[in-house]
Amino acid sequence: MELCRVQQPCMVHPTFDSNQQSDKSTVIDKEGVNQEPDFPHGSAKFSSGLKPIETLSEARKAVRQGVFASLLIASITFAITMAFLLGTAPEELNSIANLTSFLDVGISLLIAWGIHKMSRLAAVSGLLIHLVSRIYIYQVTGAGVWDILIASAIAWCFINAIRGTFAYHRLKETT
Repeated sequence: MELCRVQQPCMVHPTFDSNQQSDKSTVIDKEGVNQEPDFPHGSAKFSSGLKPIETLSEARKAVRQGVFASLLIASITFAITMAFLLGTAPEELNSIANLTSFLDVGISLLIAWGIHKMSRLAAVSGLLIHLVSRIYIYQVTGAGVWDILIASAIAWCFINAIRGTFAYHRLKETT
C-alpha cells in the first residue's frame, strides 16, 4: 500500500490498454475510484536508468565515487611520472610523462579535496579535465579497449560525483 496524492491509502495496479498498445498503471483508492498514479520522479515506465538521489547520505555516497576517481588518477599519474624519472617507463609513455606531470598530480589531489568538500565546481572540473586529458593521451599514444573501459568507468564516477554534489546542495537547502 502507498499513499495517493490525497494522502489516502491506495493500490497501484498495472493495466494494459489495447487501444494504445502500452502499459499503464492505475491507482485505485479505498473508495474504488481510479486515479492517475503519483510517481515522484516522472514516469515509472520511462526513466533515465539512474537512481534519484533523495537523501544526504545517498549524495555523500555518490560524491565518494568522484573522490575515488580523482585519487586513482593522481596515483596512476604519480606512478607513471616516477617511472619516467627512474627511466623504467614504457617508451609510449615517455611522450606524455615529464616533470610537469607532478602538476597534474597536484590538480587531481585538489579536485579530490574539493569534491570531498561537496564542491560542484570541483566535480564538474574533474570530469572536464579527465575527458580533455583522455582525448589528448589517445591522440598521442592511441587508445586500447582497456583504456577506453577504464576511462569510461572513471568518467562515470565523476558523473555520479556531479549528481551527488548538486543533490547535496539541493537537499541541504530543503532541510
